[in-house]
Amino acid sequence: MITRVLFLIARRMCVAAVIVLSCIGICYAGQASHVILVGSGMDFPPYAIVDKNGKPSGFSVELIESVAEVMGLSIEIVPGVWASVLKDFKDGRLDLLPLVAMSAERADMATYSEPHTMAYDSFFVRRGSPKIKSLADAKGKDIIVMSSDAAHERLLASKIPVHIIEMHTIPEAMRLLAQGRHDAVLVPKLLGALVLKELKLQSAVVSGPPIDDYHRTFAFAVQRGNTGLADKLNQGIAIVRATGRYDELYDKWFSGIEPRNKVPDWKTIKWAIAIISSVLAISLILVLMLRRQVVKRTAELAFANKQLTDELDERKKIEDELRTYKEHLENMVESRTAELAEINDRFHTAFDSSTVGAAITSPEKGWIEVNNILCEMLGYSSEELTSMTWAEITHPDDLEPDVVQFNRVLAGEINGYNLEKRFMRKDGAIVHMMLLLNCKRKADGSVDHFVAMLEDISERKRMEDALRVEIEQVKNKESEIRILQERLALAIEGSELGAWDWNVQTGDVIMSKYWKIMLGYDVHELDNNINTVMMLMHYEDRENVGQLLEKHFAGETDKFVSEIRYRHKDGSYRWIIARGKVFEWTNDGKPLRMMGTNSDVTHLKQMEDDLRSFNVDLQAMVAAETEKRRLQEQMLIQQSKMAAMGEMIGLIGHQWRQPLNAIGMIVQDIKEEYAYGELNEASINNTIETTMNQVSFMSKTIDDFKNFFKPSKEMVRFNVKAAIEELLSMFGVMFKKSDVDISIRA
Repeated sequence: MITRVLFLIARRMCVAAVIVLSCIGICYAGQASHVILVGSGMDFPPYAIVDKNGKPSGFSVELIESVAEVMGLSIEIVPGVWASVLKDFKDGRLDLLPLVAMSAERADMATYSEPHTMAYDSFFVRRGSPKIKSLADAKGKDIIVMSSDAAHERLLASKIPVHIIEMHTIPEAMRLLAQGRHDAVLVPKLLGALVLKELKLQSAVVSGPPIDDYHRTFAFAVQRGNTGLADKLNQGIAIVRATGRYDELYDKWFSGIEPRNKVPDWKTIKWAIAIISSVLAISLILVLMLRRQVVKRTAELAFANKQLTDELDERKKIEDELRTYKEHLENMVESRTAELAEINDRFHTAFDSSTVGAAITSPEKGWIEVNNILCEMLGYSSEELTSMTWAEITHPDDLEPDVVQFNRVLAGEINGYNLEKRFMRKDGAIVHMMLLLNCKRKADGSVDHFVAMLEDISERKRMEDALRVEIEQVKNKESEIRILQERLALAIEGSELGAWDWNVQTGDVIMSKYWKIMLGYDVHELDNNINTVMMLMHYEDRENVGQLLEKHFAGETDKFVSEIRYRHKDGSYRWIIARGKVFEWTNDGKPLRMMGTNSDVTHLKQMEDDLRSFNVDLQAMVAAETEKRRLQEQMLIQQSKMAAMGEMIGLIGHQWRQPLNAIGMIVQDIKEEYAYGELNEASINNTIETTMNQVSFMSKTIDDFKNFFKPSKEMVRFNVKAAIEELLSMFGVMFKKSDVDISIRA
């Protein structure tokens, strides 16, 4: 009787506590807006099942629903195979599991609530087979378990050598065992008994005693670290127990299988009174505090959570971008290394094997180097072209526009340009070409040389001219215009040009199939509007394109021509020459319709880059060769000086020989005059004068040879008579001795 009274008192105190805790739950619920995703197994009776309507049910399902109701939590239960449900929870796709057996293996997997149920496992075997009373008894046997179940994990952790067979559900496991396959099924004893009863297999399969190796303590599991939700669940469990709802659920699902004593003993009453007293005291304090703090704290937590989420998302984004950028750089380095290894060999063949004309020209308009294609286009040999200037073979009507742009490059205003122009072949024929010209500048900014790419567009021009004539002839005939448009489309497609038709006022752009193909897209992959075109355009080219369009719209240019980089579908950029013209204007003079074509000149740009690299190597080779020849020339000059010096010494010796002979004869005459007594003052003076003349001649000879190596640009008068007399004076003594008399007339 006393026990009954105490039980009633405890129940009423529990109701009061429930009211308080419910108020707290309502306060939390007022702040909650997040739907909690709950994962539940499909075939784990009586804890978790799916009813005939496909709706999740079972003891654990109704328990979490009751807890959520009293705590004001919004939940959504997602049923599934247990292994998949557990994986989704571990991957963060589910917020809560209502039935998880706590174990050391699962300690780090989640944050757990207080236990709400306990179960004991048994080995189920076929009738007549020896019973298995422990995990050790299962050694060497085939044991069926539900995949990722607590029994599965316990067997793995035990290291006992058993052969584990994984199944998705317990009914499947029991059917296999009843069919004589494998040795036993390890499941909670209560669950196994229910499955056998439902499948009507009691006569074929029996249960062994509960094993002592472990038991299952079931609790709610939330994502690790979510202690706030775990606390709410603990409060909800206490409320459900206090209101008797827990007993109702237990009796509903376990009645007749595992009966529960509804009247608590003294130990239970003491425990209930202690818990309720604590709950009441805490609840009263929380009611006073939470009313003032819950809103503020909830807002602070929401703001902090948002900041943390944004920071984590931003950090993950940055890490992903850095990882992608690192991989991109590694790929670029690897790719560039391979390219540099091949570029030298590739360039030597690229210039001559190009499908377009290529040339290097000078600031004086001369051809420095040309390839075979250009020679074939113009009908000249390489030697003939390099002895001419490009201005000499440019059509007179096209020379001035070309020179204007050329001079702008020389003045440093631009670095290159492209235009259509005509050249005159050697045989007198006219060749229409597309010129793409860029310069290479020196360190001081002046132009060192030009790289020119020329494509023969004569056939295209002839086709355009022919089509233009036809269009003019049938301008007012709709059916004929349609035919000509088809011809034009075929011609453009055949010439690999991308045609476009732009309604300037609406922004709609009709792009031909090849326009999209040259950028790697299928016809349906690009929207037909100007925004699509601008998005594909390199951002550095957009401003220049806008300026050229404004000039064309203002009537400053006859047509629009621009060299543009477009992004290919593979991420690279293609060099495109866009040409167009406004063909239709609005009544107030604004551009209405503009048509044109796009031509891919990426291969020309690649050739230009290769030529630029070649020029750098060529400059280094020229500098080395120049230095080598300078040293050789210095050596030759030194050798020439030495040879000239030797020759000069020989000439001096030759020139002195005659005066020395004359002086020798004078000395002999003195001796003879002395012997014959003819030596007197007059003869001595004559001898001295003659000798000094010879010495003076010898000295003058040295001065003449010295001056010979000092060339002078001044003109001097030369006296032939004096030179002859000076020469004959060397032989005067000899002539006198031989009685030879010489006279000179001038």
